[in-house]
Amino acid sequence: MKTTELLGAKVLLPKKPATKGKHAGEERFSKLGKIHNVVFAPFKQGQSSQVVGVMVQKPDIAGMIKQDDAFVTLESLETIEQGLCVKDPENNVDKAAIKRLNLDFDTCILWHGMEARTKNGKSLGYVSGAEFDQVTGVVSAFLVGDGAGSEALVGSFAIKPEWLLGYSNGAMVLSDEAADAQLTGGLAAKAGEGYAAAAAKASEATAKAGKAVAEATEKGAFVLGKTLAKAKRAIEDATEPDAEDDSERPAPVAAEDVRLEKPSAEEQVAADKSAAEKSAAKSASKSSAQATANKAAKGFGMQLGRMGKMFSDFKDEFDKASK
Repeated sequence: MKTTELLGAKVLLPKKPATKGKHAGEERFSKLGKIHNVVFAPFKQGQSSQVVGVMVQKPDIAGMIKQDDAFVTLESLETIEQGLCVKDPENNVDKAAIKRLNLDFDTCILWHGMEARTKNGKSLGYVSGAEFDQVTGVVSAFLVGDGAGSEALVGSFAIKPEWLLGYSNGAMVLSDEAADAQLTGGLAAKAGEGYAAAAAKASEATAKAGKAVAEATEKGAFVLGKTLAKAKRAIEDATEPDAEDDSERPAPVAAEDVRLEKPSAEEQVAADKSAAEKSAAKSASKSSAQATANKAAKGFGMQLGRMGKMFSDFKDEFDKASK
């Protein structure tokens, strides 16, 4: 079994069966939490590495108050339909479990996520898990990957327990021969490719794709910029107000020409004629303004129609650069 299969598993505690009602005699469980780390026995040179238990993260009280993790022994975990059930929790959880196993809990090790490097200082990656016996907990191999989520592609290194020399400054220390470990699992490993070759191909593909996207984006941006510039100029030209013609302005009236007496019949007729001419001129001016507005709206609409094409132009440029 792999330790990664335990991570995230739901852990339940047995409750006393109901004594009344239609559910009388049925097994009941309460949730303890979820496994978020695996506990290994303290390292001792010459002895087998061993999984002794798991750390269970309890749910927060009322969603706000964080509870301490619970230690549960490996041997007490039993698989049931709802998850993993703790047998005899009074002797297999926290202090009672530590006392029963006679563990020096402070020197137990959490290998998961720890950097793995050889005695001469060469880094091999990070511990991603271990293969172990479900009954005894004895580790048959540690698994070391690059810690970047690419293990599904290139696999992981299988580290033999005898290569383990201990730990120092938060890192797993291995004998130098661990540097020659072969990949296990992963698509590249099954195809017989080495880790470096697989990583190089992935890097090359990423660089090629990045260049294509950059070129397509640059060309698309150029087309978009030209289209927007044309639209902006057309709208400005269509909406620019016509220059006023001074010749159409009425002549200013001098103060001495203003008379308070009642005009004669001839003067009244002339005044009415002048007012009618002004009204007609005003109506003509209004029609001209409406025509100008219609012209601007039409020009704007045409440019909006052209702008719709810029997206297809961008896509065409992207497709060409991606080939």
